Amino acid sequence: MVTGSRRCSPLFELYVSPAAVMEKISFFTCAYSPADKVSDGGGLKEEGEDIDVVEVTLEKAAAMIATGEIVDAKTVILVQYLNQRVQGRG
Repeated sequence: MVTGSRRCSPLFELYVSPAAVMEKISFFTCAYSPADKVSDGGGLKEEGEDIDVVEVTLEKAAAMIATGEIVDAKTVILVQYLNQRVQGRG
Protein backbone atom coordinates (compact mmCIF):
# COMPACT_ATOMS: atom_id res chain seq x y z
CA MET A 1 0.00 0.00 0.00
CA VAL A 2 1.27 3.46 -0.81
CA THR A 3 -0.01 6.55 1.04
CA GLY A 4 1.46 9.71 -0.39
CA SER A 5 5.13 8.86 -0.89
CA ARG A 6 5.30 6.42 2.05
CA ARG A 7 5.09 2.65 1.92
CA CYS A 8 2.69 1.16 4.41
CA SER A 9 2.84 -2.40 5.70
CA PRO A 10 -0.47 -4.21 6.02
CA LEU A 11 -0.92 -6.06 9.33
CA PHE A 12 -4.37 -7.70 9.21
CA GLU A 13 -8.05 -7.13 8.43
CA LEU A 14 -11.04 -7.68 10.72
CA TYR A 15 -14.79 -7.51 10.34
CA VAL A 16 -16.42 -5.27 12.92
CA SER A 17 -19.28 -7.69 13.60
CA PRO A 18 -19.51 -10.62 11.17
CA ALA A 19 -23.03 -11.48 10.04
CA ALA A 20 -24.39 -8.17 11.38
CA VAL A 21 -22.21 -5.50 9.74
CA MET A 22 -20.11 -5.97 6.63
CA GLU A 23 -17.61 -3.25 7.60
CA LYS A 24 -14.05 -4.54 7.28
CA ILE A 25 -11.20 -2.65 8.91
CA SER A 26 -7.67 -2.81 7.53
CA PHE A 27 -4.86 -2.33 10.05
CA PHE A 28 -1.42 -1.22 8.87
CA THR A 29 1.74 0.54 9.95
CA CYS A 30 3.57 3.30 8.14
CA ALA A 31 6.78 5.11 8.99
CA TYR A 32 6.68 8.88 9.08
CA SER A 33 8.70 11.83 10.33
CA PRO A 34 7.92 15.35 11.60
CA ALA A 35 8.59 16.60 8.05
CA ASP A 36 5.50 14.69 6.88
CA LYS A 37 3.15 16.71 9.08
CA VAL A 38 1.03 19.09 7.02
CA SER A 39 -1.35 20.43 9.72
CA ASP A 40 -2.14 20.26 13.44
CA GLY A 41 -5.25 18.11 13.01
CA GLY A 42 -6.99 16.12 10.37
CA GLY A 43 -10.22 15.29 8.63
CA LEU A 44 -12.27 16.93 5.94
CA LYS A 45 -14.24 19.94 7.17
CA GLU A 46 -16.80 19.47 4.39
CA GLU A 47 -17.55 16.00 5.82
CA GLY A 48 -17.85 17.29 9.39
CA GLU A 49 -14.62 15.63 10.51
CA ASP A 50 -12.52 17.14 13.28
CA ILE A 51 -9.65 14.81 14.09
CA ASP A 52 -7.16 15.52 16.85
CA VAL A 53 -3.77 13.91 16.29
CA VAL A 54 -2.38 12.45 19.51
CA GLU A 55 1.07 10.84 19.45
CA VAL A 56 2.17 8.61 22.32
CA THR A 57 4.64 5.77 22.68
CA LEU A 58 3.41 2.20 22.44
CA GLU A 59 4.17 1.79 26.15
CA LYS A 60 2.08 4.87 27.01
CA ALA A 61 -0.79 3.67 24.79
CA ALA A 62 -0.82 0.31 26.61
CA ALA A 63 -0.92 2.15 29.94
CA MET A 64 -3.79 4.32 28.67
CA ILE A 65 -5.75 1.15 27.85
CA ALA A 66 -5.13 -0.16 31.37
CA THR A 67 -6.41 3.07 32.94
CA GLY A 68 -9.44 3.30 30.65
CA GLU A 69 -8.23 6.39 28.77
CA ILE A 70 -8.33 4.42 25.51
CA VAL A 71 -11.58 2.50 25.09
CA ASP A 72 -11.93 2.35 21.30
CA ALA A 73 -11.87 -1.33 20.30
CA LYS A 74 -9.93 -0.74 17.06
CA THR A 75 -7.18 1.10 18.92
CA VAL A 76 -7.04 -1.48 21.73
CA ILE A 77 -6.69 -4.35 19.24
CA LEU A 78 -3.93 -2.58 17.31
CA VAL A 79 -1.97 -1.56 20.43
CA GLN A 80 -2.16 -5.10 21.87
CA TYR A 81 -1.10 -6.62 18.54
CA LEU A 82 1.87 -4.27 18.19
CA ASN A 83 2.84 -4.77 21.84
CA GLN A 84 3.02 -8.54 21.27
CA ARG A 85 5.12 -8.07 18.12
CA VAL A 86 7.57 -5.78 19.93
CA GLN A 87 7.88 -8.30 22.76
CA GLY A 88 8.56 -11.08 20.24
CA ARG A 89 5.31 -13.00 20.74
CA GLY A 90 3.58 -12.17 17.49
